[in-house]
Formats: sequence, structure tokens, C-alpha cells
Amino acid sequence: MNRNFRWNLISLTFLCSLLCFPLQAELQPYTIYLVRHAEKVDNPQSGKDPDLTDCGQQRASYFATWLQKTATKYLTIYSTDYRRTRHTAAASAGLFNTAIESYNPRDLAGFAQQLKRQGEDALVVGHSNTTPELAALLASQPVPAIEHHEFDRILVVQISDDGAELTSLRMDFVCQPI
Repeated sequence: MNRNFRWNLISLTFLCSLLCFPLQAELQPYTIYLVRHAEKVDNPQSGKDPDLTDCGQQRASYFATWLQKTATKYLTIYSTDYRRTRHTAAASAGLFNTAIESYNPRDLAGFAQQLKRQGEDALVVGHSNTTPELAALLASQPVPAIEHHEFDRILVVQISDDGAELTSLRMDFVCQPI
């Protein structure tokens, strides 16, 4: 056989193997936990950026402990730039020894794409209107609204090669009087 023919045959065999068995990186599964901020102070003096109530602080701590038992050892934590969301996220950030990163609740589609590109386990603390919308964007399915009085829902989106799976959980939490 001539040298060029052998080289062409080897090249053709290699090319065929790439076309028949393409190299694909397998997506490492990851989980995004989405929660609404905990109970907030609800009076006219608290203004547009209220803090958490005592019950809200307890709920944030309870959720952080639940998350520490449930999630991986590393978690990226995101919050909108409001006291009630930052303080809800702070309890988890303390247990996971990580900083809280801000996100823009007015660009949920862009933020959903960012979370998908990063492909990391994350906690996202948002609001009654933004949390279901973001979960719907991540899971590609409708998500029921969160009512104004509802603070116990945890939306869990697990993303893998098979797609996204959404689970809605409820916190088993009872506020203790202080």
C-alpha cells in the first residue's frame, strides 16, 4: 500500500469514529433551591425595605439547618438586594461559609441562563412573585403562585442530562414565641 493511501485510510477511520461516537461531556447534575424570604415586618414605619420579624429570623435559621443536612458541601447563595432576602440568605451563608451574591429580580430570564451555564448547586432567595417565575424558567414548566401569607415553600429544581425536575416542598416549621 502506498503511504498516502494508508494515511487517508487512518484519517477516514478517525473521522468516522468521531462522527459515529461524538465526544460529549456529560452534564454533572446540580440542584437549585429557591425560597421566598421569611416573614417580614409589616407596618408603615418599616418602609419599602423591611427587615425580618423574630419569626422570620427563626425560619431563616431553620431553613439553613435543613439545607445544610440536604445540600452538598458547597453552595452558591444568591439574594435580591433587600434586607428581608439578604437576612433570609445570611443564615445559610453562615453555615456554608460563603458570601451572598446579588441578582437582579428584573432580569429573571438572564439570571436563569446564568444559573444553567454555571451548573452549580445554588440557593436563590427571592420574593413571592419572582421565586415561582424563576423556578418555571429553570424547570421549563408552570409553577403555582406563592401567596402573600406563604413563607414555607421550598422549590427544588434538579438539573441533569435528562432535563429539569421540579419538586415543591413545605418547611415543617413552627415559630416559637420569644
